[in-house]
Amino acid sequence: MEVFESIRDMVIAFLVSASPLEMKAGIPLAILQMDMNPVVAYIVCCAANMLAFPISYWFFTKVHVGLFQSKSKYRRFTVKISRKAKNNTEELVQKYGFWGLLIFVAIPLPMTGAYMGTLAAWVLNIDRKKAYQSVALGTLFAAVIVTLLSVFAKKGIVLLS
Repeated sequence: MEVFESIRDMVIAFLVSASPLEMKAGIPLAILQMDMNPVVAYIVCCAANMLAFPISYWFFTKVHVGLFQSKSKYRRFTVKISRKAKNNTEELVQKYGFWGLLIFVAIPLPMTGAYMGTLAAWVLNIDRKKAYQSVALGTLFAAVIVTLLSVFAKKGIVLLS
């Protein structure tokens, strides 16, 4: 029964990390709530969050155009979020290029991460291959930070109880 529970937990952590909540929610959930091994949580959640780039980029290049032209609510939302992505990353990316996008994605704060990094790369018309490498490395660095914070939080909770 434990095997099924651990597989279930990995699937849940994977799905949370693949969602726009990203591994910033998946890793703490896996480590703090599900008591998953931090290395397993890191691998599962990073793998899931790595899907953000190809899925989002495909969406922006194939589906977005049709929705943008036909749905006014979608248009308003995407204009707002695209402006936010551009405003939050443009200076960093123009100044530091590849590394600027990587830093933006690596900072585990709201409105940063793989999804917003992908949107920023698309809006700023960054080469797809370089953008993916930057977003992927940024995701790995952010996951290290979130994993360490989760492990330290768990140790703190244990000490307080």
